[in-house]
Amino acid sequence: MSPKSTISTLIQIIVILTLAACGSSSNDKEAAVAVALPETAATQEYEEPPPIARSEDSLAVVSEESKAEESSEPNSTALTWQTYANPEGFIISYPPHWQQAITSEANAPMQQVTLSGPEGFVELSWGVGFGGACPEGVQPIQVAQGELNSCTSQYPDGRYAWNQVYASLPDPDVGFGARAETVGADPLDYETILQIFSTLTFVESN
Repeated sequence: MSPKSTISTLIQIIVILTLAACGSSSNDKEAAVAVALPETAATQEYEEPPPIARSEDSLAVVSEESKAEESSEPNSTALTWQTYANPEGFIISYPPHWQQAITSEANAPMQQVTLSGPEGFVELSWGVGFGGACPEGVQPIQVAQGELNSCTSQYPDGRYAWNQVYASLPDPDVGFGARAETVGADPLDYETILQIFSTLTFVESN
């Protein structure tokens, strides 16, 4: 073999080894990357997202707070209505815009106090001389301690009337009677009169 051939052969061998070395290094890097990527992903710790607040729970809390506030509010009607107390043994309440007036003579056998307002009037009487017929028939009305009978009627113009509302008082020689009328046919007037009657209470006299 000539020197030129030997040198040419050596050069080819060196080139082949160099290419082989480069290819091996490239493959090693790709392999390392391929292995490293899954390893990095596998070692990442999974964190659950924070829980989302439910709107129903928030509304429930607000609702409970609203109920607590409502239950703590006082009864405005009970606080603002006026009260008439009679020494013979009865008490009744009436709206703050109503007026109270004595409507009988001082020495009359039957004494009267009238409560009146824009919705109508309630007349309270005590003494002797009660009675009378009720052609319309009696109907019960609600008072604080139960019911009393009333001769209830309605006028042609729509006004309501309650008459002969009788009860016993602690003194057997003194009777009690009441009557009332609305100023018109407005249902609110009707309800106001009944609400006043519902506060009528009988107590032991001093």
